[in-house]
Amino acid sequence: MSDTKTLAPTRRRATTHRSTRKTAPTLPATRTAQKRRACFDRNPPGATTTTWLTPRSYIDTLGPFDLDPCTPDVMPWRTAARMLTKADDGLATSWPACAFVWHNPPYGRGQEAWMQKAAEHGNGITLVLARLDTQWAHDWVLNHRNTGAIVFPKGRIAFCKPDGSAGAACPAPAMFVAYGNEAAKRLENAVASGAIQGVFFALGKVAR
Repeated sequence: MSDTKTLAPTRRRATTHRSTRKTAPTLPATRTAQKRRACFDRNPPGATTTTWLTPRSYIDTLGPFDLDPCTPDVMPWRTAARMLTKADDGLATSWPACAFVWHNPPYGRGQEAWMQKAAEHGNGITLVLARLDTQWAHDWVLNHRNTGAIVFPKGRIAFCKPDGSAGAACPAPAMFVAYGNEAAKRLENAVASGAIQGVFFALGKVAR
């Protein structure tokens, strides 16, 4: 008979080899930083204003528009025949079914409601940041029956300051969303002519 003994494996103490590398502590984001990410998402570095205007060239290229429900209080050029400011509450105001809408909504908190209204209206062009991972993008852009096309412009858009002068490039990419056939047609023509440099994607789910 063999007298060989089976030895139990020796356990290493977890503290035998301890890394000497120090890991920097993860600091919680301040309220100011959180607010900046939520509300100032299109701000160039160093800018603090929340009012950024659509460059006039896009309005001239894609227009004319019947309604702009999100017009800043100070707007140096017309964006649509009817322009609603914050006091008019474009979100609560009814949008006529026949109105072709230009829609550059407030970014950040509350944007979901604006996207829902534009998608359900189904007749206009929306300009927003290309946040395709967000819930609103999945619900009201990528999977909505009225979305006809998306255009991703080349480079970053330089939105304008309240006085109409050009600002620095936005820190995030943007996209144009076409709701309805007319909007898709205008975006396709703008890209084909070179008026807007970018890539046109037809989604083919338009109900109108």
